[in-house]
Amino acid sequence: MKVNAILTRERVVLLVAGSIVLLAGLLYRFTPDIRFSSHSQKLRQVEKYQHRVDGLPVLEDRNIFLTGQVERANNLLISAGSLKIAGAEIQNMLREMAGQDNISFKSVKALKEDVKTYGFVSVIPVGLAFKANIRQLKDFLYRIETSSKMLAVTELRIIKPGKEDTEELNVMITVQGYFNGKS
Repeated sequence: MKVNAILTRERVVLLVAGSIVLLAGLLYRFTPDIRFSSHSQKLRQVEKYQHRVDGLPVLEDRNIFLTGQVERANNLLISAGSLKIAGAEIQNMLREMAGQDNISFKSVKALKEDVKTYGFVSVIPVGLAFKANIRQLKDFLYRIETSSKMLAVTELRIIKPGKEDTEELNVMITVQGYFNGKS
C-alpha cells in the first residue's frame, strides 16, 4: 500500500504542476501584454508608420528631383576617356572660345602637376598666355564662365606693356575644367 500511496502522491503533484503550467500558458496567451506597451502606445506606433507610408510619394518625388539634379550636374562635367583627353578637350574648347573673339594664344598648357582628384571628379588646370584688348578679354572671360561645361577661372594676370599708345594687354590665365573620372 505504501508504494501505491507514493505513486498516487507523485501523480497528484505532477497533475497539479502540469495544470499550473497549463494555466500559466493560457493566461500568457490570452491576456493583453501589459508589461511592454499599452493600447494607446500601439496606436501611436501604427500612426507613426502610417505617416511614413503616407509620406512615401513625397519622398519618391524628391528622389526623382535629386536624380535629375545629379544628371544635370554630370552633364556639366567633361566626359572623356582619360585625363589627357579631358585636358586636350578643355584646350580645344578654350581655343574655340578665343577664336570667336579673334584671340590667338601664345601658349596653351595643361598643368598636369596641379591636377587634383576629389572622389570621381578631377580638376584639370590649363594655363593660357595671349595678347588681347580689354573688350576681347571681357568677352573671352564671359564665354568661359557661361560655357556648357563647368570651367572656372582661378588665376588671372594682366600686364600692360610700357607703350602708352597700345590697347593690347599681356594676359596669363589659368582655367580649371572638371572631369568626370567615371567615364
